[in-house]
Amino acid sequence: MTAIATRMIPAKALDEDFRRLGESESSVQLAMQELADWCIRNQHLIEQGRKHGFRLGTTPMVKDIIALACSTPGEAARLTANIQDVPQ
Repeated sequence: MTAIATRMIPAKALDEDFRRLGESESSVQLAMQELADWCIRNQHLIEQGRKHGFRLGTTPMVKDIIALACSTPGEAARLTANIQDVPQ
């Protein structure tokens, strides 16, 4: 299996709450970005799960991070449409 590098999303593109995490919580930032990459790589799994009643849920902030990590706006819309909103 080929390793896929986590895409680092520019801080200025992220939600203000996410930017407030600071350098001391960089592991949280990295984990959220790794989750975004996992969602992109497993988009088919997320779509199929939704068809069968299984849904992945995230807060709006995490959904935004996932959308920012996508290659195109179309990919972002398709992926985030299959993710359930969970209140913060």
